[in-house]
Amino acid sequence: MRGHHGLPRHRARGAPPARGRRAHRLRAAQGDARGLALAHRGEEHLRDPGQLEGLACRLFAEHADSAQLGALVSTVDRLSRAVDDPSTMLAEKSRFYDVLFDGAGNPELRRILEGLRQRITLLRVNSLAIPGRPVHSLQEIEKIRDAIVARNGELAEELCRQHIRAAADAVLSAPEAHFDESE
Repeated sequence: MRGHHGLPRHRARGAPPARGRRAHRLRAAQGDARGLALAHRGEEHLRDPGQLEGLACRLFAEHADSAQLGALVSTVDRLSRAVDDPSTMLAEKSRFYDVLFDGAGNPELRRILEGLRQRITLLRVNSLAIPGRPVHSLQEIEKIRDAIVARNGELAEELCRQHIRAAADAVLSAPEAHFDESE
């Protein structure tokens, strides 16, 4: 049956198609902000924090001053000391991204990411709760830091995107994730 805009009724209300609804809910329930991109494929670059955080890494590597670079390095050092304490690690990861966004020097990018902060935080919490993931996360962030210190924006951007994908993949494949197939 067609709705107001000539689309099937579920599409006229803005809902994803039936075959994608479960995947969308699964990702959203797991705190995977990339789930937003399923509903808004045409706006993926505006909705996917992996894309946006990657861009922030590139901009930071290309534009941050030495004080901002020092603050980023210090934050990663504190992060490495917190790897066995999930709540402290979560706080340090938030500081890492705050330093990163400040050094990127793009207020609009920061505004968009602030709008996604709740979903991003859910992804971080769920990811860091998976055994072994905090160590992998730290290793990924250290690689991002190294690329930034080398002022290699392209590599920093790609490493950040890989980091976000790895976190989302870890959450989505966690054995604790159980969803009702009938939904």
